Amino acid sequence: MTISNHVFDCGCKWEIEQDSDLPLVHINFCEEHIKHLEPSVLKIRTLGSDKYKWVDKDYILLHASFELLVQFIENEWIPFEGLQDKPFSEFEEAMRKWCVELRSGGDMFSDADKEQADAQEALLDLYKWWTIEHPEEIRHRHDSPEDLKKFDKREQEMLEKLIKYRGAMWT
Repeated sequence: MTISNHVFDCGCKWEIEQDSDLPLVHINFCEEHIKHLEPSVLKIRTLGSDKYKWVDKDYILLHASFELLVQFIENEWIPFEGLQDKPFSEFEEAMRKWCVELRSGGDMFSDADKEQADAQEALLDLYKWWTIEHPEEIRHRHDSPEDLKKFDKREQEMLEKLIKYRGAMWT
């Protein structure tokens, strides 16, 4: 017996059935989103397309990790919220408002809900850092040893933060 369903503007559809004690969730993705679900190939857009260029593994790890975050935000989270045709600022505003509601919900929300709100805000902050602030930092970076050390330290801190909150990357 279907107890709930929703069709998104893009054509993705979810349906919840209750056949036994546990609900079953069925998700049908539209053609646009199904192509993003292929897990065997990760195209790291920030490393460029020159297949003959050498890239050290520490850079690949950093860029691959943040590419996964970008894909999660842009291909899963934003469409799941039905905001794929809106500017990122509208999505961010809606998510931050939701996080505030989770934290201020009193007894209605558990500590796990509040931890989820913290994690989702952290993911938003990491996404903005990687897609907006980090490219600016690269453009304005000087190649002095002190500057490079400071830059590397910042990248390491942000990568560690991403790893800390990776468990919240689900829709």
